[in-house]
Amino acid sequence: MSNDTRMHSESAKGEDAIVDQNRLFSAMGSRRSRLALAYLHEHDDQLSLADLADEVAVAEHDRSVADVPAEAVKRVHVSLYHNEVPKLRNLGLVAYEQERDLVALSEDGADATSLLIELDLL
Repeated sequence: MSNDTRMHSESAKGEDAIVDQNRLFSAMGSRRSRLALAYLHEHDDQLSLADLADEVAVAEHDRSVADVPAEAVKRVHVSLYHNEVPKLRNLGLVAYEQERDLVALSEDGADATSLLIELDLL
């Protein structure tokens, strides 16, 4: 492999890493994404999207689920379904089984979440 080819290959890898970092920072810029990851990490199990929406809404409103307005929970559910979970899935941080409507933290997601917790970002 020539030096020019190697340099181009290394440059392309660096650009891919920057794109991945940008996608990760974009996903982590959303408080809902961070709350969802934290809850999945804390409970280490798969969860229905509806249950995850309940838990994220509880965390956002700092109230019990019974005290969170149904419309607020619905907004969280729609946001998770259309925005947050797809971003996290595309990054490989969660697995989403649409047929059964289940979300689970992936191994990479667990590692990333542990790092965010260690850095006191969650």
